[in-house]
Amino acid sequence: MFFKPTLFGERLPGGRVRVTPRWRGKRKLPSGLGLRPWILSGEAFRSLETNWCKKGPPPFLEETLPPFDFPVPLEAPFDRLLPHQREGVLSLLGGKRLLCDEMGVGKTLQALAFASILQRHLSWTVGVVCPSYLKEVWRRAAEGWVELEVHSYSLMARRPERYDLYVLDEAHYIKSPGSKRSKVLRKLCRKAHALLLTGTPQKNRPNEIWSLLNALNLGPTWGEWVRRYCDAKKNPFGGMDARGASLQGEMWAYLEGQMVRRRSLEVLSLPEKQRALFHLQVPLSGKMRGKFKRWKEINRGELTERTERERKKLIMELYILTGEAKIPFIADYLGGVEGPCLVFGVHVKVLESLGASYKGTSWVLHGGVPAEERQACVDRFQAGEGECLFLSIGACSTGLTITRASRVIFAEWPFSPGDLEQAEARAWRLGQTSKVEITYLHAEGTLDTW
Repeated sequence: MFFKPTLFGERLPGGRVRVTPRWRGKRKLPSGLGLRPWILSGEAFRSLETNWCKKGPPPFLEETLPPFDFPVPLEAPFDRLLPHQREGVLSLLGGKRLLCDEMGVGKTLQALAFASILQRHLSWTVGVVCPSYLKEVWRRAAEGWVELEVHSYSLMARRPERYDLYVLDEAHYIKSPGSKRSKVLRKLCRKAHALLLTGTPQKNRPNEIWSLLNALNLGPTWGEWVRRYCDAKKNPFGGMDARGASLQGEMWAYLEGQMVRRRSLEVLSLPEKQRALFHLQVPLSGKMRGKFKRWKEINRGELTERTERERKKLIMELYILTGEAKIPFIADYLGGVEGPCLVFGVHVKVLESLGASYKGTSWVLHGGVPAEERQACVDRFQAGEGECLFLSIGACSTGLTITRASRVIFAEWPFSPGDLEQAEARAWRLGQTSKVEITYLHAEGTLDTW
């Protein structure tokens, strides 16, 4: 007899629901679910109740990773762990290998503690894979803690190295299943053991999560995942459109059992964070008006393969033109900003122009600046030197701690909201003692509005 799930929901403050699954039937309980309650949003609970209870859970919900029965030591260097970090390490040892705490909670420290314990008991080799600009951060953090080697994603994809344990920092770098980077790293992780770290497991869409689970030997095939959770369907060009979302309550209930995720305010006493929108009066050039007109025409018409390519090209051109048009107005705004601040942008030309016009001592850091030099500039800024850092969102929005700054300004906006949260957390994180003011500079009528 097939088991049938029954969900019992208890309302909690803030619109959340504590869900306890109970099972009827003679079949054995799914080992991956048990009777442990989940905490879900009201919307996620309604989705789970409507879809899952009618169809029954898919088979992969029974999958779990084997636990390690090792204690977390109390002596140095483990005495550096805060209570929530010690709890996180215990969860990792218990079988959860997706460490998805919000930025600033201390994922690096938890990962080092986990790796150190396995190295002590099993003599495992440990390889850390991270963006190139974070290599020095990992080397410093690991001193006196664990023996490891650090590689960039690009180097590991070209020249794979074998380890017993892979620690993937900013694991969303492997989110695209078709990329060489993702294929190589997932294959390496599946043949060994892996711990994946990311503050944004889903930056944009549910299809991004599959690669993380696949690296851990969890979850269904790509086709099964996108059909169940991404509302996948054939697109006009003959391929599969997996950009949608479906059964999100079920998906997040499943992920609850596979990942450790705590929000900053749940485990840390952080100062206030205040967001504000500042409107810049930026006139549109004739070139921008023409491109906006053509873009709107394409959006109103029937989309073809040719017009889809043209639309993407127009978006990128307008993206660049918007940033360049804002430069003099942002420079005027920065003239009235006091105190150490971080200014985030997307395009190198915009950052370098702003840095050149800034009156105080500043540094411009982007992907073209060597990682060691970037870290050295951050260290000098943290030590009290200079008034401003101009930072590329692509190269500097993750992994860095810059708590001296209490002002964060976004000169340009990335397409992914997750990148904004990552960038904000460079200043608003563990170690910050002042109120953090975050300002988004918005140019009405430009791509900022869209």
